[in-house]
Amino acid sequence: MSDNLLVLLEMIEEVLNEATLTYKDLGKRNNKKLFFDKIKNGEPFETKDGREVVIDAEKSKPFLDLVENNQPLPKGVKMVTTAGEEISFSGLQKTGTAFGTGGSVTKSKYASNRIAELFEGNLVAALNGSPGTMKDGGRDGWMADAPFPQRAEEIITKTDGLELGQGGFEKLATEAGDITPLYLMFGAKNSTPKTDIASKALKISVKKKGGTILSAEAGESQALLAVAYGFTNKLSEKTGELEANIDKSSESYRHIIEVAKGLAKSVWNKPNLTSKKRRQLGDAALVKLFKEGPHDPKDVKFKVFLEAITGDNRFKRAESKADHILVWQWDPNEGSLTPIKEWAEANNEKLKLDIRWRGEKRSGGFRIDGLTGPYKKKMEKLLGIDNVYVNEQSLSQDRTQDSPAPSLQSALPPGQNELASQFAQLFASILVSELASAEVIEIVGDEGK
Repeated sequence: MSDNLLVLLEMIEEVLNEATLTYKDLGKRNNKKLFFDKIKNGEPFETKDGREVVIDAEKSKPFLDLVENNQPLPKGVKMVTTAGEEISFSGLQKTGTAFGTGGSVTKSKYASNRIAELFEGNLVAALNGSPGTMKDGGRDGWMADAPFPQRAEEIITKTDGLELGQGGFEKLATEAGDITPLYLMFGAKNSTPKTDIASKALKISVKKKGGTILSAEAGESQALLAVAYGFTNKLSEKTGELEANIDKSSESYRHIIEVAKGLAKSVWNKPNLTSKKRRQLGDAALVKLFKEGPHDPKDVKFKVFLEAITGDNRFKRAESKADHILVWQWDPNEGSLTPIKEWAEANNEKLKLDIRWRGEKRSGGFRIDGLTGPYKKKMEKLLGIDNVYVNEQSLSQDRTQDSPAPSLQSALPPGQNELASQFAQLFASILVSELASAEVIEIVGDEGK
């Protein structure tokens, strides 16, 4: 198979893996049985915004009965999650696990949601000249199968400041007791370092181009806001131990607590909350954050962003705090290594700060990802603040979740294979989405840790 054809097939596969689920998908292979088995067994589905939801079989019976009997779905008939959220097929991702293992749409043996993480191991292997003790597909491992080792080598070759086989790199592991008192004070306990790969000279955060920078729950969001408001850690004069340096009588601290009320699990997990109502909850919290806050919103947004990617006030270990960022991409395989604060300044105005629900039984929290033109306009309308960039979809005209994307399948020549047919339909969907969003400014990054 030619390299060009392999690249094309990989691009198609990546697009398919990111597609949302459709009613038609249930008619392929044994997908319908697997779909119903997942619901029966209480297994989670991934939503298009990255959450996991479990479908309530009893509350979703009207919807599921129609699907079971291959009947059309009337407008407004939807599934209901165990958290009471209404959701349609278009709200679910068609990932490798959408129909269980048997319905996987990817031919790779590596789970699609772990490829970016495992690829960090491939970069380490390329930098060191071998994978060392890393296991193929294992936790903190790498991917031995083609084309991943070759891709990593090409990326390192094209990245200024890094060399193939230079040695001395490792994937940085978590360490117990690494979280500072400031973060623990707000209940933020995740000790995953911001540094992904490290040497004696470099502490590198590794990001795939084009994804999410941060997806935080309430505790981490409060801690990030505290850092943006100037609160830090300090050594105690009495004990010599690190402690949170925060004035609970200050206006800044009181405002953090007010914002936190809008992020609470009890608020975001009330019965019968729709997606629209949750968007409105996020908007209300953003108004509280920016419109009613004691600090300049542009300054707050940048400081939240900077702390989110460096972890300077989150970790005790110096190794856990990233000082450089390696942004990589496929097709073409290339990367760039930049001092992280320099990168943050260059990309700040290409980002938006949002407040999203983290999923069932979880809180709302900060999310940072790429800016789109409509979000900027809605931000100005919502708060009268330019250059902050948040998501206020509830102010835009509601879109019907079940409205089908235009299909190009009928235009395909006779005998076109299933993969090409799916790709054509997905291309149409992507095209419609791009036209609807008017302007998309690309931002580098990956899922926030």
